Amino acid sequence: MFWFGEMKGSDFNWRDDSCWSAISQKKRILARTKLDDLLNLLDQFGKESFDDALPQLTLESGFSLEETKKTLDLLPLLLKKENLLKRIKGEFNKTEILDQFIKLPSGNVKTKAVPKGILLHVTAGNVFLSSIDSLIMGLITKNLSVIKVSSQNKFFPLYFAQKLKSFDKENILSDKFAILHWKGGDEESENFIKAKVDAIVAWG
Repeated sequence: MFWFGEMKGSDFNWRDDSCWSAISQKKRILARTKLDDLLNLLDQFGKESFDDALPQLTLESGFSLEETKKTLDLLPLLLKKENLLKRIKGEFNKTEILDQFIKLPSGNVKTKAVPKGILLHVTAGNVFLSSIDSLIMGLITKNLSVIKVSSQNKFFPLYFAQKLKSFDKENILSDKFAILHWKGGDEESENFIKAKVDAIVAWG
């Protein structure tokens, strides 16, 4: 498991209320971070090599080495600043709306997009990049994020988290998300986390 910047063993109890109260300050820090700082970090991180993940990814995904490599090669494009800006503009029209109040074309009304707080990303196991794509969207909209990984896709999210942690020395983003796993149908875990998060993003 990965818990807001720290690798944790199987004995770590994320269902302890104290774990959640300890991250409340991180919500405020991320909400105040300038979008440009987030995008610059991800853009630079995307220039790293991720090829050392290929052997394990190929084993876990069940795809051929060539297919896995083609999918992995999409990661730098997901992290590229230019592409992230296009996606933000597609959703919000103006990127400034994530940092400050802006005037609407219709008149003197001003508006700002504010984070929900904590997002839960329930991810699919058949495409290993889907969890990372969802995480990136959560982070650049300044939300803390919790990824619930599938049993088929445990390796890559943890690999991504550890690599980002090594790269992001100032903890701009690497301590703003967690990666958890529990078996489907575990009502205790599901009910607990539903009470802790502010919104759920589900991939099918």
